[in-house]
Parts: sequence; C-alpha cells; structure tokens
Amino acid sequence: MQMKVHKDEKTGTYWFVVSAGKDEDGKRRQIKRRGFKSEKERNEENITASG
Repeated sequence: MQMKVHKDEKTGTYWFVVSAGKDEDGKRRQIKRRGFKSEKERNEENITASG
C-alpha cells in the first residue's frame, strides 16, 4: 500500500490517501481520511486505516 500525506493550508489540518489495491472489477481503491489536527494524530489513524 502506498500513502500520500497532505496539509490543508487553509484549515491547517492534515489528511491522507492510501492506495488499497483494486476491487473485484479491477478499479483502483483509495481510502481517504481528513481533518487531523497534528501529524501524530494522523499517523495513529493511518495505522488503523492500513490494516
């Protein structure tokens, strides 16, 4: 799985997108999580989102 982390400059919060492979139809599957106040908080959520 690949993960891309972003910071929303307007709100000052962090968000990430995880590539979760492909579904049964062969389409890309992505998991997005937004609104983290700190990178530490985002890292904790990433652990639960990726497995």
